Amino acid sequence: MIVPDNLKTGVVKVSSTDPIINRTYQEMAEHYHTVIMPALFRHPKGKPSVEGTVGIISTWITASLRNEQFFTVSDLNKAILEKLTEFNQKEFQKKSGSRQSTFLEEEKFALLPLPYVLPWGRF
Repeated sequence: MIVPDNLKTGVVKVSSTDPIINRTYQEMAEHYHTVIMPALFRHPKGKPSVEGTVGIISTWITASLRNEQFFTVSDLNKAILEKLTEFNQKEFQKKSGSRQSTFLEEEKFALLPLPYVLPWGRF
């Protein structure tokens, strides 16, 4: 189950009982054999762990790059990717492994390649 925010590009109609999901977003969910259940409107308690982790990563990357100077967006993006990779490889404090090792051991096997879609239909 995927619990996203009620982003306008993903959720066509917000509803606590029967939300209408964007067609392409729904096709992705069906491809991965999952369901999309948007967080309740104006009730952010439905997705606190994700929001917290995003905040931690953003703060950590921003703090580690605060004294750096970048002259192109490409250079900044490269530095952010390096820091994100470093963050994902850091060992957990309270359990063994890292975010990357957890992904590789517990989640990656379930991913399927996305179908190639041409503008005029599936390939």
